[in-house]
Amino acid sequence: MIKFNERLKAAMAEANLTQTALAGMVDVSKASMSGYLSGKVNPPEKKKEQIALALGKPYNFFQMEEVNMEIAADGGYRLKVDLAAKLMGVSERTLKHGLQNGDFPWGYAILNTETGTHTYWISRIRFSAETGIPVPLT
Repeated sequence: MIKFNERLKAAMAEANLTQTALAGMVDVSKASMSGYLSGKVNPPEKKKEQIALALGKPYNFFQMEEVNMEIAADGGYRLKVDLAAKLMGVSERTLKHGLQNGDFPWGYAILNTETGTHTYWISRIRFSAETGIPVPLT
């Protein structure tokens, strides 16, 4: 399981932000940020949300399912169609139709020409980032 401070370090590196710069962006002291990065201090949830947003991540980035940061960087991890439809408040059929038509930037459908059926892929991370809908831990 990836700890908060490890996810923070990886996200800072991805965003090319220094400890001092991020501390200034979220209005904490450099010492506090140092404590977050060392793992000695665990910030309150509201501060984690501020940090996530400053890093260009969804507000619930640190509460989301633990992910491999290399895979997360390219928008990986699959969200099931039934859960995505429920979160969006639409039917599975409507969502599948949109995926088949390429209407959503966070997912797609692949047609198996032999069987005539589709396989659906929805990126859990891109879905949350682009719709603003938090994806619950499953």
